[in-house]
Amino acid sequence: MYNYILGKITEIESTYITVDVSGVGYLIYTPNPYSFSEGKEEKVYVHQVIREDENSLYGFKTKEEKEM
Repeated sequence: MYNYILGKITEIESTYITVDVSGVGYLIYTPNPYSFSEGKEEKVYVHQVIREDENSLYGFKTKEEKEM
């Protein structure tokens, strides 16, 4: 399981952000994608959900948000 992803925010949409880490773009669902800044390197705290039909990352701006 991942704790956080550190990379450049390359895309911001209404329900997710894309974080580029060494040429790999991670799609991360987040409750407030506009709290991140496009083009800036940021740390995104993540929670990974793996199910039979899903493998998703959910991201949070702070560790406290993730724990809530």
